[in-house]
Amino acid sequence: MIAAKNPPISTNEILQKIQSVLDELATESSSLFQKPFSKEHWMRLIDAGIMMSCIPSEYGGMLSTVTTFKLLSKLSYFALPLSLRVMIIQLLFTSILVKHGNSETQREIFPKLMSGDIGGIAITEPNYGSDALNMQTGYHNTSQGYVVSGTKHWQGLSGETEWFLIAAREIKENQKAAGNIDFFLHEMKLGGMEVIEKYPTPGLLMMQYGKNKIDVNIPHHRKMIFPSGKRNPLLMDVFNTARLAFPAMGLGFLERIYEEAQAYTHSRQINRKPLSEYDLAQFRVEHLKIWRDLCLMLFEHSQQTIDVYTSVADETLLADVYKVVVSDLMLKASHSLQQLHGGMGYRQFGFPERAFADSRPFQILDGSNDILWVQIAWLVMKAMRLSQAHDFRDFLGSFEPTRLVSQDLVEDYPIINPDYEMPQRQLLKLGQFLAKAIALNCIKEVQESHLLTEDDINEITLLLNFEMKTILLSMSSGCRGL
Repeated sequence: MIAAKNPPISTNEILQKIQSVLDELATESSSLFQKPFSKEHWMRLIDAGIMMSCIPSEYGGMLSTVTTFKLLSKLSYFALPLSLRVMIIQLLFTSILVKHGNSETQREIFPKLMSGDIGGIAITEPNYGSDALNMQTGYHNTSQGYVVSGTKHWQGLSGETEWFLIAAREIKENQKAAGNIDFFLHEMKLGGMEVIEKYPTPGLLMMQYGKNKIDVNIPHHRKMIFPSGKRNPLLMDVFNTARLAFPAMGLGFLERIYEEAQAYTHSRQINRKPLSEYDLAQFRVEHLKIWRDLCLMLFEHSQQTIDVYTSVADETLLADVYKVVVSDLMLKASHSLQQLHGGMGYRQFGFPERAFADSRPFQILDGSNDILWVQIAWLVMKAMRLSQAHDFRDFLGSFEPTRLVSQDLVEDYPIINPDYEMPQRQLLKLGQFLAKAIALNCIKEVQESHLLTEDDINEITLLLNFEMKTILLSMSSGCRGL
């Protein structure tokens, strides 16, 4: 007899159950945001169905990018570190197993994840952070499996997981490491991966970071399947999967900051009138709304165009743009909220201080924004070269990621003749300009969704156009600052 299946559950039902658990946790623990999220708390979210969106249906899940993104947004409204934590578990860990794990590995791991096991990912090394392609963690293939050894650090969830995906390069017979990077699934109870140092952090206190010494044996079937066609597609899939989730993590966070700012400026009395009646306070709150709306449109764009449970190795440009634009908005918004609160905004564990400390690393971790801006410039210059275009203005009008943006932006700025020999500071500015242009193009692609009024869209457009013109003016004037 075939067991009767439970009726399918909707995205809204999952989100409602998760919200109920979050409400309970917020009232039960005054120190919830000041320490790593406990396994007991995680199990309550498991019971509410938090892992369903990233697990295939044959294992009791629903495998939905839209649900995952909506979940991350809800969590970031509650606590940004919790959203980051779930992003690591669902996208940096589970989605890689969905896309690149073989059937035997999937049969092993998915039921355990649905039952509460946690997985993390280990890529970064002490001397190879942004230079991940030259990581020194290596592996040998033996008759008993793969022997993987090395040192990793800045692993989120260090010491908290049952599983880790470990990135390593094959050590050839000449003792040189191969160019491509492979990933291996390690079960922590088997030993061989030890936290040798915990990293204290000023923010993200709901997560534990550290340095891990690795000397493990991995069964053959727990090596991820390597896609063919280009160098390091698996590594790019990992990076892009995380960066494409930034609009989701940013949206709830920016919504919370906007609401907190509105509430505070209406309640705070200065000289017998509310702070909300002062022009500068209004200016800050207006910008918080525009930034929230900008992220909302990028969130909508991500839902309409991205499926993180299929390979996104070819989505590097869009992923980089999402990451740099949204992480900048998050930090600017949290700083603005602190300014509105004044001295009380600097109080430890108060929401404004926590929001600032939690949002700061989003510009640094998962690829420094400075590096990604330059990478954006390189990617667009490469596309321009392949198209054999010679005029940058004309190219922007035909390039799919910028075709909807007004070409008038670059008409009066002769500096824009991009080449690989530009100084890094100019490449960085070019990347900043292009990131904003591509973000605006994304917004125009989905503005017919009617999430915002025409006036709201115009406000976003005016702001981005002003920022882009400011960058171009800086480049054309020879300004040496960042």
